[in-house]
Amino acid sequence: ITAKVRANGNEQIRVVFRPVNGVEGPEGQTAASLRWAGSKVRGVAGAEGTNCTSGATDGNSEQQINSTWVRSGHLSCTVSFSLAGASKLPPGTYKTDLEVKVVTQ
Repeated sequence: ITAKVRANGNEQIRVVFRPVNGVEGPEGQTAASLRWAGSKVRGVAGAEGTNCTSGATDGNSEQQINSTWVRSGHLSCTVSFSLAGASKLPPGTYKTDLEVKVVTQ
């Protein structure tokens, strides 16, 4: 994921994602949540001191991929997703759609 941002002043810049419709598995919709592991590839200008985060989703709410970022620049992260508690889920294919966006405030 790469975000290039031109911020106004010291706005908080957040790169966020959310699962759009939950997780669908071999038996239909499931309560499975996602874990993600972010790793910074590159930060330029105001994003030099920003890191990429790791964590777990709690349903369909937005999750922030980056740490504090307040000045214009660009950030590149690799992000890997996995199912939380996968060993307790039935075998098969699981899928979800993700919405990824940059939010400034």
